[in-house]
Amino acid sequence: PYTTLFRSLDRRVETSVNRMQGVIEIGRQIRERNGKSLKTPLKRCIVVHSDGGFLADLQGDLQCYVTEELNIRKLDTCSDPTKFATLKAEPNFALLGKRLGKEIGKVTKAVKEMSQEDLLCFQKSESVVLGGYTLSSDDISIKHEFRVPDGYAKSDIDAASGEDGVMVVLELTVDQKLLDSGAARELVNRVQKLRKSVGLQSSDEILVFFEGQADADSHPREAMMRMFQNEAKYLNAALGCELRHASVKPPHAVTLASDTCALSNRATFTVSLTRRCILLNERALYSACNSCDDLAAA
Repeated sequence: PYTTLFRSLDRRVETSVNRMQGVIEIGRQIRERNGKSLKTPLKRCIVVHSDGGFLADLQGDLQCYVTEELNIRKLDTCSDPTKFATLKAEPNFALLGKRLGKEIGKVTKAVKEMSQEDLLCFQKSESVVLGGYTLSSDDISIKHEFRVPDGYAKSDIDAASGEDGVMVVLELTVDQKLLDSGAARELVNRVQKLRKSVGLQSSDEILVFFEGQADADSHPREAMMRMFQNEAKYLNAALGCELRHASVKPPHAVTLASDTCALSNRATFTVSLTRRCILLNERALYSACNSCDDLAAA
């Protein structure tokens, strides 16, 4: 009995993983046709399917794969496709024609007249009796025609369906907070690549400095400062140090690497990595030296 259980679990995991890969592919297609780059974080993805086990797997161990690959903040699931789509039944004429002959017209009419509730029941049971014939999922395919739900504009949401009845719904609205959050992650990724380029280990302590572009217009500068302010907690934790302006970089600091960053929120600046060194508070030092320039400089 245990062997049978494990085999059953293995089959379920394999099915869920295959469906998850389909979800990612469909999500990328939706992004592409709506001009939403993968660098742009989106708020929410909803996966619609009648298999509760698959939906549970998506909310469990598989969730991180979908959120990372599609760059979304939240993954929801729904077992009722009628919330987002109108179900349409399509007879398999090639298969049914050979089997039913002249009776195909009567059966096709019955298939087309199936209600939404009938189609939901058919999806679960994969069998229905119409016109005196028992039809299976090989004989009838169910299509999902996306319907914009109440409270959404057509431009704010889109969906597509794949094999095995999986439907993916993406909310397409992007707010500045999400853009800044995504840009902050881009910056961390740039710094990590810089660290790797000079052979630094994760345990090596460094300082990180930034400097805006001299010829940049106001928007990139504002985007840069807003991101640093709103994402300061994340950036400090991810970088392992406080991000500081280049104006406070001491002359004795040893620069290891630098790079110009142009992020998805239009923030543009130069980031530099230095070896860890002593940072002096110049104002406090100047005050402690009784405002004597020569003494403070010494």
